[in-house]
Amino acid sequence: MAREMGVEPQLHFLGMREDVGVAYVAADILVHPTLEDTYAMVVLEAMSHALPVIVSQSAYCGISAELTHGVNALLLQDPQDARALAEAVTCLQVTPELARRLGNNGLEFATQRTWGRVAHLHECLYAELQGISA
Repeated sequence: MAREMGVEPQLHFLGMREDVGVAYVAADILVHPTLEDTYAMVVLEAMSHALPVIVSQSAYCGISAELTHGVNALLLQDPQDARALAEAVTCLQVTPELARRLGNNGLEFATQRTWGRVAHLHECLYAELQGISA
């Protein structure tokens, strides 16, 4: 399909990678216009590399319930709206200060969601539900 559309030279299909960090370092933006993703670890991973992210809103992608449009991500109201997606990508390309701000705020967001911290928050929630303190 890429060949038929004439964009093959612009794409790199890397296949399975053990170290995905290399791909994040090489990227400028992560675009995740999903129709269904319960959480989207790929978004959190990209944010941990200070990449600005464009992601479907919370009706389609779980992590978006924790994100704020224009603060730590750009949220797509309709992931199938190609024009809105193109506008969001263009916005980040022509507004480097916005891309930098989203990347920095996304990095801060990601550092608050390490496995250890999330596990501790769940332990506190379970303890609260049981009526004890952790």
